[in-house]
Amino acid sequence: MRIWGWLRDEHNRGALALIGGGIAAIVGAGWAIFLYMQNSNPTNPEPVCAYIAIRALGWEHGHKTNFCRAAGYEVGNFNQGEYSNGGICLTGPNPEICREKVQNRSPAGYVCKTDGLITSCFEQ
Repeated sequence: MRIWGWLRDEHNRGALALIGGGIAAIVGAGWAIFLYMQNSNPTNPEPVCAYIAIRALGWEHGHKTNFCRAAGYEVGNFNQGEYSNGGICLTGPNPEICREKVQNRSPAGYVCKTDGLITSCFEQ
């Protein structure tokens, strides 16, 4: 009960204001840190794979696998029609997901989005 008496005492109002201001500052700083951490998390997940048509990269003739690797892609998928039509270059930690997408199969648990010439697949 002593605390209520201390709070009612007019001589302690300055200390009470200082304590209240300190608590408000701590709460405000905590809220600012929470908002910063909330906004710093990436909202765009990393794709599990991406692919692009080899012709879009500039291939006209020659060794396709070497061309894909020189362009920064890891693997190629060239079973799409005639050899002269090209194929695709794949990259990412799981290029098989993109290979399934290209072969007109919808990989379960993944969604693929095209942005310009590049198609990227993400886990749902």
